[in-house]
Amino acid sequence: MKLIYQNNLNTVRIGDVTETFIGDRCTVISIVKPHKSNSSGLVYLQDKCGRVIGFYPAVINAFWKE
Repeated sequence: MKLIYQNNLNTVRIGDVTETFIGDRCTVISIVKPHKSNSSGLVYLQDKCGRVIGFYPAVINAFWKE
């Protein structure tokens, strides 16, 4: 299972610099796959202040693909 960006269909990778849906730039620190069928998984992002926060993949306009 891979996490894919909706806008360009590239695979989301740790270290990617991306933007949230509101335009904040951030770096992908970690990716947690869904643990069951109704889970969306998490993406941990580091903001410009160095804070690391877990978000749903939709925050960076991404989706899971088998």
